[in-house]
Amino acid sequence: MRRPVIVLACLLLLPLILGARPLPDAGGVEFWAFETGDKTVALIGCRVPGKGLLESQDCSALIKPGSVVKLHLPDFIWRDFRIERLVEHEQSSGNSFFSGTYVGEARPAGNFKVLQPHNPTYEKIALEWARNQGGVADTVKITRLLRLDLDSDGTDEVLLAFDGPQFDYFSETPQQFSAILLRKIVGPGVQQIALVQRFRAAIQRGDLMYRFELLNLIDVDGDGVLDPLISLNYYEGRSLYFLPVAGPNEGKRVCGFFEGA
Repeated sequence: MRRPVIVLACLLLLPLILGARPLPDAGGVEFWAFETGDKTVALIGCRVPGKGLLESQDCSALIKPGSVVKLHLPDFIWRDFRIERLVEHEQSSGNSFFSGTYVGEARPAGNFKVLQPHNPTYEKIALEWARNQGGVADTVKITRLLRLDLDSDGTDEVLLAFDGPQFDYFSETPQQFSAILLRKIVGPGVQQIALVQRFRAAIQRGDLMYRFELLNLIDVDGDGVLDPLISLNYYEGRSLYFLPVAGPNEGKRVCGFFEGA
């Protein structure tokens, strides 16, 4: 009579045993993506241990059905994501789209504070800076405002992304501008560094205007400094870049998406 009892006990414990198994992962690979539909995401780029940051076209081979990956998303969060299948891979652009389900709750991407964008103090700061660059406006529209210790030196910096009022890609008026500004304490004062900027007043007539969005912050090169992930938007698509805030300020493009006029 012992054998049936042992078999029954094993059957009862089986769900607990299976549930205790670690989720299959993708070997420490981290993905950056944004949602494009129900359970579908578009790949921005990935970081591979020992290889660093890769562009989206070089990450598609790492999309393994059944694996669980750390998925960084806009709005400064990340979630575990179980990949179901590769939905589409565009040969021309190298962009990949894959589907799956989230595992667990969303978690903050880092130790920073997302502030309300309507902030009179920083609106005044952004407006004054924009006017000094040739922008003509009575107000600005802050789209993202963050306070954080970017370089882990114990002192907070501020990142603010903002546009001119009523931004229009086709308008030729000097009220059209977009920028992402880093404010950091240097010695007794505050240094303001434009990570990216585009002013209609500073470009030739007929040239495209761009609008910049701050999507996320991740230490992509392992130097202990968080790097902004930005979207450079134009009227028919967008490209995504990581911008280092230390060293040469040359962004690394990770993907581009054509979205139609």
